[in-house]
Amino acid sequence: MERYGDNVGVSGYVIPELREPGRVKSLGADLPPRCVVFAPFSSDAKREWSHHHWRTLVGLLHAAGYSTACLTPPKRPWKFGGTLDLHDVSAERMAGVLLNAACYVGGDSGPAHLAGALGVPAVVLGGVTRVAKIFDCYPSVTCLQSRRSTA
Repeated sequence: MERYGDNVGVSGYVIPELREPGRVKSLGADLPPRCVVFAPFSSDAKREWSHHHWRTLVGLLHAAGYSTACLTPPKRPWKFGGTLDLHDVSAERMAGVLLNAACYVGGDSGPAHLAGALGVPAVVLGGVTRVAKIFDCYPSVTCLQSRRSTA
């Protein structure tokens, strides 16, 4: 938590307003309607779900009438049928995508912080680190924690 203390999670922290929201949102205007954006990878492998779990989630979302978009790094592309692939996008493009998304799901803290700061509904997957300590400052973020979590 200490490493985030200077920017998020501290008492009285206020999320700044987005400059040029219309321009930034236009950078994700190609997202399909009712789109759930997900990031299956994380810099911390302990927060990653298996490919099988992601395929199951994508199938459930499609069955419920949602479209999906997958944020992946260029060296680890995963293919999901009927899913928009977003490889190695810039931070500004990611902000535009998230502003057009119905929700973000993932364990990677970068997109999760961005979704929280933008007020986008997000589900953050926690591994052994208690992610609620980091993401509770964002009203739009829900944390799913592993049963094997530590303080």
